[in-house]
Amino acid sequence: QDIYGGRSPGWFLNARKLNRIAQEMITSSRPGRAARLVILARKTECANMKKEFFETLAFNLSEAGHWRWITAIESMAKQHLGRTTLRLLNWHTRALVETRNFARLDGILEKFSDDGFSPDRRTFHILIGGHIRNHNLPAAMQILRTMQDAGYPLSPTTHAVVVGGSPKPSILLDKRLPVEVLERLTLKFLNILLARHL
Repeated sequence: QDIYGGRSPGWFLNARKLNRIAQEMITSSRPGRAARLVILARKTECANMKKEFFETLAFNLSEAGHWRWITAIESMAKQHLGRTTLRLLNWHTRALVETRNFARLDGILEKFSDDGFSPDRRTFHILIGGHIRNHNLPAAMQILRTMQDAGYPLSPTTHAVVVGGSPKPSILLDKRLPVEVLERLTLKFLNILLARHL
């Protein structure tokens, strides 16, 4: 049923305006209204929402610390666009870590494959950091090996993730160290943690 008497409001037809309104809702005391707004826009097919709309919405939700809504936004984007994006999958993965939904990390690489994407370095770093935060060091080591097998060598950022347990750079990281030294330090650090864990 048309709640606007045959005419949709102008902001509902414009994805940019819709995004601005959603952003205001995200920063309000009831951020879930932004997701509901997207659902309504999808159902009425009013706004021409492109992948950038959903990616911006996921970014804004993360900036506001509303991680629990991001997996829903990724799912809505997939339904609306017919497929998801690599960025949205990475936001989805990060949301699982931030909401401590660690059990779902085990199937995330399959989700990437099912959605037609290969994980990138950021994906692997998020997964490594998530497994370390969950104290699942064998899983972190496995993802580290999978990352290298996928053609992503260890980097200074990898070392920061391992040391900090987070995808954000660590202040313990000295970028002047050669990559080979960082590789050895990263593997040694993980092996020490693994030995303590077992």
